[in-house]
Amino acid sequence: MDVFEAIYTRRSMRYFKEGEKIPDWKLERILDVARWAPSGENMQYWKYIVIRDQEVKRWIADISEETAIMVMGRDPWSVTQDRQWFMPEELRPYAFQGFTKVLRYPETADVVLIPCITPADTDYPTGMGEASYHPYVGIGAGIQNIWLAATALGVGCGFNAVAVADTRRSEELFDYLGIPRSVKPITALCLGVPAFLRAAAPSRYPLEGIMYEEVWGNPYRRLDYREKRTERVTSMVSST
Repeated sequence: MDVFEAIYTRRSMRYFKEGEKIPDWKLERILDVARWAPSGENMQYWKYIVIRDQEVKRWIADISEETAIMVMGRDPWSVTQDRQWFMPEELRPYAFQGFTKVLRYPETADVVLIPCITPADTDYPTGMGEASYHPYVGIGAGIQNIWLAATALGVGCGFNAVAVADTRRSEELFDYLGIPRSVKPITALCLGVPAFLRAAAPSRYPLEGIMYEEVWGNPYRRLDYREKRTERVTSMVSST
């Protein structure tokens, strides 16, 4: 599978074959690509905790569900229904409010990774350290590397941010996993053997909807449209 196919077929996997293990060689290849992510001045301000212990995974599932219940109970499902346009209307309340149990998937994953940024581990006095967005860019690139490598190797991957989203529960995470307070955990990245293959991803905004050319507000025109427009103009000119 080439990188483009991995990008276009990548899906969030939340249902894994419980008890089925990722082959060690696959896991190590997936872990290894994280360190090849780019970072400002090659500072590599990241660390990952690799968790296979079932009790720890179950604990992460517990705090994921608890946080989800709090979030789902706070906001009415109608707030998000427009973003769920690709679902039948009758399923949208379930997708929002009934999602709390689904978020227990860290306990069925074979491996849970906790990607962390380490902004204090830098010799930069200002700008690239704790107050900067650069560590977040780097860890995001590392997570994407992991996700694409997992997809290419047939391993399911799910991004569970609720496990670290709530400040009170993230404090528990620090203590439970012995994470220093100068470090910031970003998510729980769950890896496992997919229970089933998911359908194709919902469509994305068109290229013209997210890209501007040269200045803000001037839509990018895709090459295919440019060529067709050139052909049309040429045809009009030659017919006059």
